[in-house]
Amino acid sequence: MYNGACSYLLKDTNSAEVIKCIETVNSGEEYICEIIQKKLKTIEGGEKIIHLRTREKDVLPLIAAGLPDKEIAKQTCMSYHTARDYRTALLEKFNVKTSIELANEAKKKLFI
Repeated sequence: MYNGACSYLLKDTNSAEVIKCIETVNSGEEYICEIIQKKLKTIEGGEKIIHLRTREKDVLPLIAAGLPDKEIAKQTCMSYHTARDYRTALLEKFNVKTSIELANEAKKKLFI
C-alpha cells in the first residue's frame, strides 16, 4: 500500500467501519475506506484499484515466475487447492485470463 500504511480511514469514519478496518488489518489484509477508494478510482481515471491480501502477495511472484500450483503450494506451505484458488482469485482481480497476462499486468502495476 502507499507509504507502508496498512489502512486508510477518514477522521469522521463511523465506529462500525473502524472495527471492520481493525479486523481486516488484524487478519493480515489491507483496508481503505470506501470514500477514499471512490476518490482514488476517479483520480486514477476509473481504473479498478487492486488490493492484495498478504498470501496473494506471496503467491503472485511465484505465478509470475511460471511455477505450477503444486510447486507454489510446496514453497508457501499451503495445499494445492489453496494455491489454485489464489491463482484464480488473482486472475479475477487483475481481470486477465492467463498467468502470463497476470504476470504482465502485475509488473505493469508494480506489484512485482
